[in-house]
Order: sequence, then C-alpha cells, then structure tokens
Amino acid sequence: MRVLRSLLPLLSSLIWGTAAAQMPSAEEFQSAVAAAQPQARALDLKLRTDALWLRALQAQAPMVAALSAGECHIGYNGFTPRTDFSWMFPALPAEQRAAWIGGVIHHELAHCADLQDRRNGADALATGRDSRRSREVLADLAFALHVTQQVPQGRALVARLAALRAARRNEDPGHDTSAALRCFLAESTPVPAAHSWLATLKAWQAQCVPGDALSDAARGMSSR
Repeated sequence: MRVLRSLLPLLSSLIWGTAAAQMPSAEEFQSAVAAAQPQARALDLKLRTDALWLRALQAQAPMVAALSAGECHIGYNGFTPRTDFSWMFPALPAEQRAAWIGGVIHHELAHCADLQDRRNGADALATGRDSRRSREVLADLAFALHVTQQVPQGRALVARLAALRAARRNEDPGHDTSAALRCFLAESTPVPAAHSWLATLKAWQAQCVPGDALSDAARGMSSR
C-alpha cells in the first residue's frame, strides 16, 4: 500500500499528460494565425484559413499549406479518423502551448515563403535544397526560431520537437529534422539575423545541413 501511494503522483502525472495532449481548438488556431499575420505581410503574403480544411481532411493531416496568388492558405482539421496526431501538440503550460502552436503556424508559413521564393527564381534545384526533407528542415527551423523568441523555455520546446521527430523517423523519414534541430540548439554563436526572415532561416539551414546532406528524392504536399 505504501508503494502504491508513492506511485500515485507519478501515475497521475502520466495519465494527465496523455489526456491533456490535444489538438488545438479552432480559437487557438485562429489566434496563432492572427499573431503570424505581421510576419506574413513582411513576406508580401496574406494568411488565409478558409480554403483548405477539406484538403487537410483528405490528406489525413492536421495542417496543410498552399501558396496561391500571394496568399498563404493554411488548412486545419483536427479530425483525422485513422491517425492520432495529438502527439504533435504535447501537454504544456498555457504560455508554452501558445508558443508551440504559433511555431507550427510559422512552420507552415515557411513552406509558403520558400515556395514563393522558388517561384520567383531562386535556384533551389541547383543548390540541392528542393527535397522534401530540406523543406521540412527549413520549416522546423522556423518553428525553432519562433518558440525561442517567444518564451524562456523555447530551447526546451525545440528539444522536445527534435525528440518527437526522431521517435517517428522510421514511419515518417521525410519529417525527420531532428539533426538540424539539435544543431540549432548546439550553436554557441547564433546565426546573425539576415535582411529577411526567410534569409535567416536559409542561413540556419545552410549552417545545420550543409552541402548535399539534404538529398532526398521524396516529394509531396507540405503538411504537418
């Protein structure tokens, strides 16, 4: 009985942690998108959330991003009947959860910004940075940059995302950005901010995944 009593707090925390991990509410999603609008405008983009919910449902992914005529469309659908994506949104205190969800929105915004840059003539193929994994590295670096600027625990959140990506590398190798995220955390001298947010992300990408290490033949719609 004494042993059971000593285990109760641990069991309670484990159960609560699992139960509290949940997909963002519509209000949390819209709030994070609204907070990201200034960054989008600096990229000459407008964030919209009213066009891709069906595509997100069809893709069985909670979030998808698409670029169209200067608009970055982010679709969100927390209903994925065959897959539980709550692992993407771990149980966190309110301020850290808001930063995490904001980081996910900036992840999707980075996909749009990168695609716009390539459409405007950036020679991504020549640099070997047009693989699925390279795009996901760039987007997860956007997450990392956002959360470390938002909350004191930002580096711990980056480490948590790295662990989540690494844990799923066998089933989803295209999203395994853990090495780049660990590099982000290991840099004692941060990459200086460039003239634009996207340029800063690409500088981090070049620092953490140099040369041809990003070669990956996988292709597909940006998601998660």
